[in-house]
Amino acid sequence: MRNRVAAAFLAMVLLGSGGLAHARASRFCRRHCAAAIAACVQVGGRRPACRRATIRQCKHDGAVCSVTTTTFSFPTTTTFPSGVVQLEASNVQTLYEIGLGVPAPGSEFVALEVMIRNGGAGNVSPVGIVLHAAGLDYASYGAYYGPYPPSARPGACDIFTSVAPGGELTCGLVFQVHEGVTSGRLTLGQYYTTSAVSSSEFAIPSATRPTASLTIDAVSEVAFAGYCSPRPGFKVVQFAMTLTSHGASGLALDVYRLALLADNARYTNACGYLAPDPCDGAIGVPVDGASSCTAAFEVRESVGAGTLLYDDGRYQASADFALD
Repeated sequence: MRNRVAAAFLAMVLLGSGGLAHARASRFCRRHCAAAIAACVQVGGRRPACRRATIRQCKHDGAVCSVTTTTFSFPTTTTFPSGVVQLEASNVQTLYEIGLGVPAPGSEFVALEVMIRNGGAGNVSPVGIVLHAAGLDYASYGAYYGPYPPSARPGACDIFTSVAPGGELTCGLVFQVHEGVTSGRLTLGQYYTTSAVSSSEFAIPSATRPTASLTIDAVSEVAFAGYCSPRPGFKVVQFAMTLTSHGASGLALDVYRLALLADNARYTNACGYLAPDPCDGAIGVPVDGASSCTAAFEVRESVGAGTLLYDDGRYQASADFALD
């Protein structure tokens, strides 16, 4: 009986000392494994998962915290120089329309494909690539234009994409640059690679900016038009017009895209669709083609001249007029 009591007491002591050692190991690992956790994150791991796995391994090894990494890479048959990240641009185009997007006045879009070969030690994100041209650095516009690139081109670079050590990736980037830029190179800052990386200089082709033009075929004062019967002090002015595309897409003769500017006022069409050949959003203008329609505006009697304006948010066109 005495031997059994002694054995039970000894087991409790050993269990207590084991629990104390386990607690000490846990504290040690949490305090001293920061470098190992950071190394795990650097190669693509998520911080919570890296922390759990690193601390678990540390406690298993008896409070020994070593830096171990797991490498994730895209399948590739190319051998890259160790420690070198390479950038290569191809299929460079100058565009003035990407989906529904058009560049700001005085600017143009440069669309290209970039191949990233990662021989470095950490992941490389393509969204950190900038276009260096004419002494300026331009950030990528790819994230803002979902319709680009078309299905015939590689997928757009995005924030969810990265290139692991030993991997390579080709994706599409778009930059908005000053109009008339003739050459540039892609660069990747030291934040990603510990040293600046640059592609070879490449040519940026020129392109003609698409435009639209508006022609007034006839203008006259009428007694009424559609729903418009002039109020006292007003009159109705009716226009026959033609909208022409010079490379521009998406043009349509919608009355809500038309306005008349005269005597420091802006008049919109409110006469409806009862006039002959009325302007309507269903009347599209083919690229490099033309379409015609009729629209009327109720304006003050003092109006004798002004400007007819087309504005769809992407393209503007205008034509001046004078009443006889």
